[in-house]
Amino acid sequence: MNPGGTIALVFVENATQAASHTVDVDDPASFAVYSIVQLNQTQQAAAANNPNYLGAQDCEPQRQPTWCVFPVSTGPSATFDHPVKAVFSPDGTTAYVVNCGPECGGTTAGLTTIPITASSINSGSTGASGIALVAQGNVAIPNGATNAIFNGNTLYVAGQQFQASSGLFAGYLTVLNAPGNTIAGTYSIGDGMHNRMVFADDNTLWIGSSQCNQGIRYQQAQSGSSVQFGCITMFNTSTQAATIDSYKGDGTGIADIETFHKVYTTEGGQIYIYKTTDMSELDNSNVTIAGTAIDCAYMDSGTDNNNTIY
Repeated sequence: MNPGGTIALVFVENATQAASHTVDVDDPASFAVYSIVQLNQTQQAAAANNPNYLGAQDCEPQRQPTWCVFPVSTGPSATFDHPVKAVFSPDGTTAYVVNCGPECGGTTAGLTTIPITASSINSGSTGASGIALVAQGNVAIPNGATNAIFNGNTLYVAGQQFQASSGLFAGYLTVLNAPGNTIAGTYSIGDGMHNRMVFADDNTLWIGSSQCNQGIRYQQAQSGSSVQFGCITMFNTSTQAATIDSYKGDGTGIADIETFHKVYTTEGGQIYIYKTTDMSELDNSNVTIAGTAIDCAYMDSGTDNNNTIY
């Protein structure tokens, strides 16, 4: 969902969608990306007993529909390849759909851009829109794309690239300049499926992943190389330096404790604390918990961006 709550997108797992796949000619059930729309009163009356109102896949409840699921079409220069999420540009004019590609069994990793125009926004007083969304272009991210986060007009994209020499994946962070959509740099980070990205103090971006011990770094460590293969990476956005922690298990949670120069993480079911200045560990003996920690959140945070992951 975009920050204003006017556009909500959903994704079909392990799906692809070719270019020029439009609601006008294709089965509404054959799309990879959909928008969920809460209808205003005029739309509800028009959609009554018409589950395929304006090309929707479905509208419910049918006698007096409140919600419809609309396919997102692709233009002649846009495709979807195992889309997993979307992030919105700071000005709200573009949705960037993250295509997982090879990491998820597909072909090409990257981003698909969807313009958010006035015609796609509900002019009524209630509900999200997205009845006529059309993806317009693709941005290839050769080093992998499973997660992304904006900082101003800079989009940071985390993912993995397949390494033919080893048959394993290697983790990378791609820095993209928007709206020109040009790649400014690519940096090696921890391996694994990257499902957490949070900005913190001292110009740092923290990235968490799962199954980092199944990537190229673990193989190198097993072969005697002195490399870290942990599931948490700290990337300094000023110096472009990436620091990777020692392996403690899957990195499933990150919380920025803003202005205190530290973050809390959940790794391998336990809580850890790091300094944002150099990623050194702080004493966590007073926060060790019984049971398995899956995620963590800073309740006094000034913004949801310090905790939320989608």
